[in-house]
Amino acid sequence: MIPKSKEIIVTTPHAGAAEVAVRAGLMGLRTNHEILGVVENMAYFVCPGCREKAYVFGQGGGERVARDLQTELLAQIPISNLGLETTSPFDTGGTQRESYQRLAEWVMSAVRLRG
Repeated sequence: MIPKSKEIIVTTPHAGAAEVAVRAGLMGLRTNHEILGVVENMAYFVCPGCREKAYVFGQGGGERVARDLQTELLAQIPISNLGLETTSPFDTGGTQRESYQRLAEWVMSAVRLRG
């Protein structure tokens, strides 16, 4: 009764969030949905001064979800610079823009190929 669809499972690096995301993905698989992949949101924070990554919520959640669902990790989206940036994540120069752009291009390509 549930229409067939394609899913992107979103998680954070935290183990608890990853566990919930795996359960959601397994439900999608049980209802014959296609899992396109996993996106890890809030994967890290980029220090605006030194440009180093800080893993505020831990690491590995996205990889775990992708492994458990036998799919791929499509993107690790950084945390915005908490008001330190004056740009939108989609404007040129935003730390998140490149991650969103690559993800959008991958999804468009995958949907075209898989119908």
